[in-house]
Amino acid sequence: MALQTLPEPSLALLVAAVLALVGLAVAALAGTQVLLAYRLVATDPTPVVDLPNTSGPVEVRGTAGVHEDTLTAPFSGTPCLVCAWTVEEERTGQHGTYWEDVAAGREAVPFRVEDDTGSVLAFPAGLDSRLERERVATVPGGRPPPERIRRFVAEREDLDGEDTSLSLGPLEVATGSDRRYVEARLDPGERAYVYGEPVYDRGVSTAVGQVNARLEPHDGSLLVSDTDERGVARRVVRGALAPAATALAFLAGAGVVLVAF
Repeated sequence: MALQTLPEPSLALLVAAVLALVGLAVAALAGTQVLLAYRLVATDPTPVVDLPNTSGPVEVRGTAGVHEDTLTAPFSGTPCLVCAWTVEEERTGQHGTYWEDVAAGREAVPFRVEDDTGSVLAFPAGLDSRLERERVATVPGGRPPPERIRRFVAEREDLDGEDTSLSLGPLEVATGSDRRYVEARLDPGERAYVYGEPVYDRGVSTAVGQVNARLEPHDGSLLVSDTDERGVARRVVRGALAPAATALAFLAGAGVVLVAF
């Protein structure tokens, strides 16, 4: 019986180091999300009227309002201020079926947040949206989607039509995969939560009640949600679970390599 050649210790150390570095990098990403969640919970909302005289990161809670224009959500046709959309396709793997994202996008327009003290303009540059997902349509493979969605798919180069079939004599067999079309929107009149940084600006106040400030990204992102700080913190933590699990897997792999060699 031939003896299996084991890697040299130096090679094993190199593999373990690479695994550990990747694991630590992913763990750092998850850690920043957990830290963000803590900051959201620990920060008290700032009244809109105080924003022109406030510096540093703030959270603002109120009602979302139209500044100039709205967006039209791609699947539902709903007028909105922020929309993150996803197309999911059913796949089959070793452990059964699952849904995989095959296309996604996000759009936003400047909008206002109004509380009992005033109204502030939010610029969605660096947008980090944590909004409730709404499944607009589930379309079985081989079936045509609703007309609005059909036009959306036809206009995109990264999506093929799902209403495909195979002719077998007198039979027509559907060959496309099942799809789900999902939107996460912030609509006018909905509860709004924004975590960002106020910037003094006299030019954005054009009506009574509007303050001389605008909300811009803090550390490169403007977090927008449709719930309170605890609700958005839970969403942030849930988003950190996948990278945390990945980090543990890489670090465990590094440990296995070190123990084995």
